[in-house]
Amino acid sequence: MVGMDSRIKEFEPYLNLGSEEVHMVGIWGTGGIGKTTLAEQVFKRFRGDFEARSIVYSVRETCEKETDGLNSLKKQIDEDLLSKKASMKVLIVLDDVENETQLEALVGKVGPGSRIIITTRDNGILERCGVKDIFEVKKLTCEESLKLFCRKAFKKCSPPPPFEELSNDFVRYADGLPLLLEVLGNCISYHSTESEYWIGELNRLRETPDQGVTKVLRFSYDKLDDQEREAFLDIACFFKGEDESRVKKIFESCNFHPDISLEVLVARSLISITGGKVWMHDLLQQMGWEIISKEKELGKRSRLWRHEDSLRVLQENMVRYILV
Repeated sequence: MVGMDSRIKEFEPYLNLGSEEVHMVGIWGTGGIGKTTLAEQVFKRFRGDFEARSIVYSVRETCEKETDGLNSLKKQIDEDLLSKKASMKVLIVLDDVENETQLEALVGKVGPGSRIIITTRDNGILERCGVKDIFEVKKLTCEESLKLFCRKAFKKCSPPPPFEELSNDFVRYADGLPLLLEVLGNCISYHSTESEYWIGELNRLRETPDQGVTKVLRFSYDKLDDQEREAFLDIACFFKGEDESRVKKIFESCNFHPDISLEVLVARSLISITGGKVWMHDLLQQMGWEIISKEKELGKRSRLWRHEDSLRVLQENMVRYILV
């Protein structure tokens, strides 16, 4: 992965692997900067140095989405660590932690030499929990950005001569954010020999510069066909973090073609399949929510994913039709 080896090398001293003390390390940065990706790669690189290990995704969202979310995450960690984390040297990665309660509940007592890696957008949480070693994930350099974009757009590390300047223009627009570079590169790859198409799309992005990240993500969503858009919105509203097999069964029951739809969404960096579960970046999920919210008035929207919205629709008799 572009720039990842150098970032892991920068991060390694924060782990202080030679110490037998329990050590917590924070990974902090803005949305789309690559915190989760870095944590995943560190987990894969160093997991062999520990007796047991566990990686937990989307802590904040799981706690918001599920009534008993915190306990379900604790159960997952206990199962991964064979319920012996208090006596074993373990590696735990907690992705997207929102508050001190989550951190305290999920970590608990661990054995000597254990390492806890926490990703978050809020540096204050880490400081309040006494995490002294905090690694800030910074934007990709221009060189790293161009390599990542070209790997997605051309399947090589540099642009062919007719696209050098255009590629640099797209890279400047993405401003070093890996998520945007991947989304743009994957979207453009379908038209990698059409310079006029590139120019038109770049101009379209520049027409509303104030929308920034949302504009880029919507740019890729707009290129999907109807069924792929429906699948994307369903995942954003209901199925993020769900088992891939379950999502496919539900889509099949709706006469979708899940293998094709999911394959396209993965190829365009709009979702990922990790550990047999379907995941989506928070920024992409928020864009999906915004698309639904702008459809119609509450009672006529195609999807309701918040409990309070569903309750309001039922209480105020706002239902216009029910699909069975």
